[in-house]
Amino acid sequence: MSIKQLFLCKNLRINSIIILMNKEYKFIVSPENAGIRLDVFASSHVEDLTRNQAKKLIDDGMITVNGVIVKAHYLLHNKDIVKVTVPP
Repeated sequence: MSIKQLFLCKNLRINSIIILMNKEYKFIVSPENAGIRLDVFASSHVEDLTRNQAKKLIDDGMITVNGVIVKAHYLLHNKDIVKVTVPP
């Protein structure tokens, strides 16, 4: 049974359902970006993400490098895989 059907069964009217989802990004670090801090890299590669927001996401484990939680000051290496999850 869908969410809409469930609400209709309870005699509630739904005009719309908004589903908020995380935005996920995956980057492979190029030689040009090697040596850059993780928070600087994330804020420069994800639109509308400030360095402070990037640091918070890193501290919360929402930004990882090679599947590992690291500090915001982590210096990236060539071919590191950076995953960024931005909540709605």
